[in-house]
Amino acid sequence: MSKGKANKIEAADVRGCVDLLDTVRGWHAAENNEGASLAELWAFSPASLHGLTGTHADKVGAGSDVYDLLDDWRGGEIARPEGCYAVALVTWGWAAPIDPATGETEGAPSEHPSRRRVRLVSCVDHDGRAFSRIHFADTGETSDDEGEARGPLAEAMAAAFTR
Repeated sequence: MSKGKANKIEAADVRGCVDLLDTVRGWHAAENNEGASLAELWAFSPASLHGLTGTHADKVGAGSDVYDLLDDWRGGEIARPEGCYAVALVTWGWAAPIDPATGETEGAPSEHPSRRRVRLVSCVDHDGRAFSRIHFADTGETSDDEGEARGPLAEAMAAAFTR
């Protein structure tokens, strides 16, 4: 996909937004580091924030700290597109196994001995409906979450439309 089309991705709902932003693999490489391997992009690319309007997802921000991006969105420092009904985040990080007894990871995922490199595409609308997809770099497998995510990032996403 060309860079010019990167900021206009058709989307109908939060799951549809994730499905379409999931194509970020192609346009993100062209926009930031053409020729870089996917592993390199996952290691060094900034997170991107998108506002959904009608049937489009407009890229509204990028940065290395997802919490700063979401705070800037919530605080109005990042302009919301006219008619925006949802916000989506594309970022990279680490995942670790969840302990079935506690429902939590043991320590920070980035420091866990069984950590895995991931890309997260997550969307929440103004009514609190959320959907996320995690891509695992080592196997290419994906895991979808229909609003059950927990933790600081899920809480920051859920608060995206509060001021």
